[in-house]
Amino acid sequence: MSIPLYIFLVLYLFILFFFFIFSLFNLYHLFKFGLANFTTIFMGFLYIALTIFILFVSWRYLSIIDWTAAISLLD
Repeated sequence: MSIPLYIFLVLYLFILFFFFIFSLFNLYHLFKFGLANFTTIFMGFLYIALTIFILFVSWRYLSIIDWTAAISLLD
């Protein structure tokens, strides 16, 4: 029995989708109900910048994997 690696990629993309949905809600509430000062803008920018950085590093690591390979569970 083996599991193809692309199953984990699909699971990762599914998790990313929900992360982006919740991020949109969080950023909306931050800018809508937060005080309009430097801290609010800085935290929003920091959140977006760190998210982009994490996605870039994730893409760099995931791009070198052969997603057509399979993991053998029981031999």
